[in-house]
Amino acid sequence: MTRHQWWARPIRALVVTATRTLAAAILAPAIGCGENRTVPGSPTGPSSPPPPLRTTWSVGGTVTDSLLAVGNARVEIISGDGAGASTRTGPGGNYLLGGAAGDVEVRASLPGLESQVRSIRVTSDRTDVHFALVPTNPADVAGAWRLTIAASPLCDTLFENTRTRTYQAIVSQTGGRASVEFVGSTVLASEITAVIYEQSARFLVGFDPYDAKSGFRERVAPDGVLAVSGWVHDVTVTSSWISGRLEGSIATYQVPPDAGLEDLLRPGPITSSCWSPDHRFTLER
Repeated sequence: MTRHQWWARPIRALVVTATRTLAAAILAPAIGCGENRTVPGSPTGPSSPPPPLRTTWSVGGTVTDSLLAVGNARVEIISGDGAGASTRTGPGGNYLLGGAAGDVEVRASLPGLESQVRSIRVTSDRTDVHFALVPTNPADVAGAWRLTIAASPLCDTLFENTRTRTYQAIVSQTGGRASVEFVGSTVLASEITAVIYEQSARFLVGFDPYDAKSGFRERVAPDGVLAVSGWVHDVTVTSSWISGRLEGSIATYQVPPDAGLEDLLRPGPITSSCWSPDHRFTLER
């Protein structure tokens, strides 16, 4: 051994010991405590793809009282994807409710009307669901009445004999639905239907309040026919009195004096007309 080698042994031993200590420190976390850890640099398999996002859609439609649209009705998903979501109908009875998917149950409700539940499958945007609710405790209004239709005081363009008209009428009722028929030969046609609540009602005079061919028509002169169309709201109902605002049109049109029924129901030239939100519609026992 040369004089340069005697001190080299301790240095080599020190380097080997330090290298082994460092390697043990690096490997220890990977193999300690029985865990299966990946050593840095070792190959790994492909990672699993993330689960697909859940797609949801919307449910929309209208709510009526089986005759006219109702506002502020509550519509809610009560089971299935989206359960707990709710909304209210607008003034036109329309609603739109998001967050639904698959098989769900949707409920519509409004005080005074029986709630209704519809089971549907939502698989696209959007799914239409319409509700026709019925009154829970309708008043009994069937029988004979005297009906008065009075034009708004502002309707001074109407002929004097058409501003207030009175008729003998019969109301037929099934549950919360009713219809009005007339006794008298001057009434040519009538389409007056109603939904009856416990202390209120809503009437529809014809199905198109802006079309003189639809609604109520009466011959008021040899060459003239009275036409009334619109809807009646803000109605009060008692056992002997039903009254509300008729929002719509009262008009007269000209017909040939020798016209048959078909020609009488076909509107001719308008001779007077008045649209108003506050004509009066009254039934009295």
